[in-house]
Amino acid sequence: MGAKYELTSLPRFKTDSRNLTDVVVEKLPYDKWDTQEISQQNSTTHHVNAYYVGSFGGLSVDFNADMLSGSGGGNSKVDDQSENFDDLSLDTDECFDNRLFAAKLVLAYQVWKGRLSVGSEYTDTYRRTRSSGFEGVIESSADKIIDRNAATFFNYEAGFGAITANLGLRYEHITYDFYDAGVFNEERSKVYDNLFPTIAVNAEAGNVRLWGDFHIRTIRPQCEMLNSAVRYGNRLTYLGGTPDLQPTYITSACIGTIWNNDLQFQAGYNHYKDDIFFSFEQSESKPEITINKFRNERSRNELMLSAAYAPTFGIWQPRWSAVSSTQWLDIEYLGGRKCVDGTVFHLAWSNAFTLPAGFILRLDCAWNSPGFTQNRKMKSSGYVNVSLNKEFDNGHYNILLEGNDLFHTMRDASCFYDRRTFEYRSTKDNTRQIKITFSYRFNNQSSKYKGSEAGADEMQRL
Repeated sequence: MGAKYELTSLPRFKTDSRNLTDVVVEKLPYDKWDTQEISQQNSTTHHVNAYYVGSFGGLSVDFNADMLSGSGGGNSKVDDQSENFDDLSLDTDECFDNRLFAAKLVLAYQVWKGRLSVGSEYTDTYRRTRSSGFEGVIESSADKIIDRNAATFFNYEAGFGAITANLGLRYEHITYDFYDAGVFNEERSKVYDNLFPTIAVNAEAGNVRLWGDFHIRTIRPQCEMLNSAVRYGNRLTYLGGTPDLQPTYITSACIGTIWNNDLQFQAGYNHYKDDIFFSFEQSESKPEITINKFRNERSRNELMLSAAYAPTFGIWQPRWSAVSSTQWLDIEYLGGRKCVDGTVFHLAWSNAFTLPAGFILRLDCAWNSPGFTQNRKMKSSGYVNVSLNKEFDNGHYNILLEGNDLFHTMRDASCFYDRRTFEYRSTKDNTRQIKITFSYRFNNQSSKYKGSEAGADEMQRL
């Protein structure tokens, strides 16, 4: 039995951004914009977890209860200067309140050749957001979400010699209520009833381990994606949420093997229903304005292949890995259908060297290939990182020296295709950096806290 309290506070966070835009209409220069935005945010979150872990005879009990409360807000000032038209000076204020109550009970008992676990989980989420809008340009908004999720589940795991099997099923009943300016919106409010099965098999033969897995799971939208507030980007580009965005359901199957704990192969297939895409929508009142938001794509299929090799040669511990992702998808684009099938690769080479006096030297590099992911065609990127780590006094003190993205090759450059819009984005942040970290561990013993948190997925959505 135990409890813990966590306080997370961001008293002041300031960002200063500048965007330069050249506007071309029918291949002729139209205007140039210099858009500068200064934003300040603050937030505070309180989190309490209490748990009980015990047993009564052969019955084990694991109970967790959580409460989370948070609030925050901020303001933004935008100065949008135009070469050929009037300048704009805009500002907005935003605030939010979060509340979450969650409880989870798991009972486990030895049955036949394995262990049967049954349980229930309940979450009650409240979120309210308010935005003053941008006067004369974007209207104000006020949203409220009340979300309740009641789930029951069971899991049975048993061993049959060298084979271990796991069978599970989870049922969820969710009521999602959306309020717009304090008024219940029946169209955007939903009720979900879903079953999520899980089947997994593991087998061992000498130095070889094999496994297979099938499961269905869901990814619910982040609460920020469901916000109806609209933010100003420039005179023709806004950013907004999608209050009627639906959860994504993923059906997955995979097989894999490991040899001698060094060499690993894995293949998996994913089917996405209502996958969440970054999207572009024309404003109803001003069609020349594009609102960047989110939408659901009806169906997407994906094949994942991966291989990794991590041997040890004396003081040198390298790791080579390769991952490929192939998707099959066609989307609506410019009044027709556009094929965005393709494969992207991620290649990585990590190295750890154990040096005298307890120093650990790391040299890591990776490369991402160009290709399509969802409706986004990514450009290639990569990085080279190096670090030196040393512990003192049996792990109480630690010094870490890092050099990240040494050749400044990390970037986020993509082409987006969606309905009537093509958009190219390129961002190159200050990822090339040198960092030194000094840390001290007050209690060098392993934590004995056994709380596992209820409603963990729901906390991430907030």
